[in-house]
Amino acid sequence: MGVWLVRAQTGTRPLHRGCWVLRALLLAKPQAITFPFLLLLWDYWPLDRMGAPDKSAQSGSVPRFSLPTLLLEKVPLLLLSAASAVATMVVQSAGHAVKDLARFSLPSRMETTIVSYERYLGKAFWPAKLVAPYPHPLHLYPAWEVGAAVVLLLLITAVALRARDKRYLAVGWLWFLAAWCR
Repeated sequence: MGVWLVRAQTGTRPLHRGCWVLRALLLAKPQAITFPFLLLLWDYWPLDRMGAPDKSAQSGSVPRFSLPTLLLEKVPLLLLSAASAVATMVVQSAGHAVKDLARFSLPSRMETTIVSYERYLGKAFWPAKLVAPYPHPLHLYPAWEVGAAVVLLLLITAVALRARDKRYLAVGWLWFLAAWCR
């Protein structure tokens, strides 16, 4: 389905078909709200649609667009994602599936997110202590652990973004961050 959406975004299919595809994705799995942002990553690499328009490009090459233009073409999809996020929060709150800030404070949620990214990376290399549900910690993490996770994430981000000739590194890393940020 994602490939159909990309084809709609790149002009080989009408955009309204792409909106229908995203609606189907959102109905099947509400976590697809990040998909318009992931499409921007595809525009960067491998589609190579992001950047200054190339006047000397051959007629068969993919046209390039500025970032504001690419963002503008994603607005209908972003609106669908926003509507899905609001609907999901309303339904989940009514079903008492969303815990309020009194139970899990904002600092606790932010720390858990940062440390979870780092731990998930570790499990990719050493898959130990895997369980289906990862319970939310009832205490704050030690400052050294949060600091180390922040430094690691910033270091990986800097390396991925500095390797401009290896665009797939930036796309892969940002895909990892965006896909798990839900």
